[in-house]
Amino acid sequence: MNQKQTKDNFILIRGLARESGHWDLFPKTLQSRFPEANIHFIDLPGSGKYHNTDYPLSEKRLINFVHDKILTLKDRHKGTWSVIGISLGGIVSMKLLEKYPTALDYAFIINSSARGLSPFYKRLYFKVYGSFLGTLTAKSFEEREMKILNFTTNILPENEKKRISKSWAKIHSQRPIQLNNIIRQLLWAAKAKTPKSIETRMLIMAGKQDGLCHYSCSEEIAKQLNKNLSLHDHAGHDLPADDGNWVVSQINDFIRNDLDTL
Repeated sequence: MNQKQTKDNFILIRGLARESGHWDLFPKTLQSRFPEANIHFIDLPGSGKYHNTDYPLSEKRLINFVHDKILTLKDRHKGTWSVIGISLGGIVSMKLLEKYPTALDYAFIINSSARGLSPFYKRLYFKVYGSFLGTLTAKSFEEREMKILNFTTNILPENEKKRISKSWAKIHSQRPIQLNNIIRQLLWAAKAKTPKSIETRMLIMAGKQDGLCHYSCSEEIAKQLNKNLSLHDHAGHDLPADDGNWVVSQINDFIRNDLDTL
C-alpha cells in the first residue's frame, strides 16, 4: 500500500498532572494541517477519564496499559500512526516504543527528559518545587491554573492565559487529579531511563525557554537515540500552547520529508 494514500492517525498523550482536555486548541491546529486525519487521546491512569484510578509505579503495567489502548484504536482505524507526547507523555511514548518497536510509525516527543542522560536538577528545576507549592495555596481552581500557565508557557498572550485558565479550572472541577497520583507520576518519571535505541521514526522538539526542564535534556535524548531535533527559541514547556502552529509545521515537514524518501 502506498503510505501517501493511507489515513493519518495521531495519538496525543499529555504530561504531569494533565489530561486530554489540556491540549486546548492544539488538536484543532493539528486537524487544520491534516484535515483527513483521525485524532485520538490517551489519558494516563490517574488523570482524565481515569482520574479515579492510581497511576502505576510499575513501568510494565503502565506501558501495557497504553499499548492496550493503542491496539484497541488500531483495530478500529486503519492508516499510519503517530504519537505526540509532551513531558511525561513523551517519556511514556519512548518507553512504549522501546518495548513495542512496531506499535507506531512516527513519534513526536516534546520537552521530555529521562534518567541517565541529564542530572536531576536539569530534568526539573529547583524553582519549580516552589512554584508547584504555590499552586496548592491558590484561592481558586482558576487561579491555580493561571499559576501553572505562568511557569509552563513563555510567549502565550495574557488574554489566552485567562481563557485557558477558566477552561482548565472547569476540567479540574470535573476530573480532578489527586495529589497522590501527581507524586506517583513524579516517582515513575524519576526512575524512567532513556531507551538505548528506538527504531521508530522520531522527531524531538523542545522550547529553549522551558521553565521546568532544561532543553539540553531533549538534546541529550536526540543524541542518544540518533534522532532529529527541533528547537523553538522562545517557547516554554507547554510548547503546543505557546506555539501550536510551529509544532504542527515541524510534524508536517518531518512526515512529508520522510514520505519523499520512500
